Amino acid sequence: MGVFRRREFLKGVGTVFLGQALIAKSVQAQEKEQDWFKTINRAADPDNLTATEKKHAPVIGIPGYVKTNQVFFLTVEVGRTLHVMTPNHWIMWIEVYLGNSLVSRTEFSPLSPQPSVTIPLSVGGPTTLKVMEQCNLHGIWESKVNITPM
Repeated sequence: MGVFRRREFLKGVGTVFLGQALIAKSVQAQEKEQDWFKTINRAADPDNLTATEKKHAPVIGIPGYVKTNQVFFLTVEVGRTLHVMTPNHWIMWIEVYLGNSLVSRTEFSPLSPQPSVTIPLSVGGPTTLKVMEQCNLHGIWESKVNITPM
């Protein structure tokens, strides 16, 4: 009877250690999947966005045509599904670049009603417009569009 209790005890201890190892492995796997801060995030397939991409990839709005050296208005919203702004989850900033030059940075707080911005721009020739934004939980996201003025 003493041997049976010992076996039962050892099985219980082994189950506990195995359970802890599986939990630790699961937590590590989640951390790998959730580590948004190691790189700049981009939508993998703009026509087939994931739920996270729908909420975080910047949406760039420009007119159908842009004239050389004439002002046009750029609108940027964070996500096709507008990103929430709460004390636990919010967009910290939006940056706009023409080529490699920063032309605008707008900062937000969790009290901001929505993460969007409209700014006037002008371009002298073909360039790349890049928009970056940072979510406090999901890191930095980037969208680009090429502009060829008429």
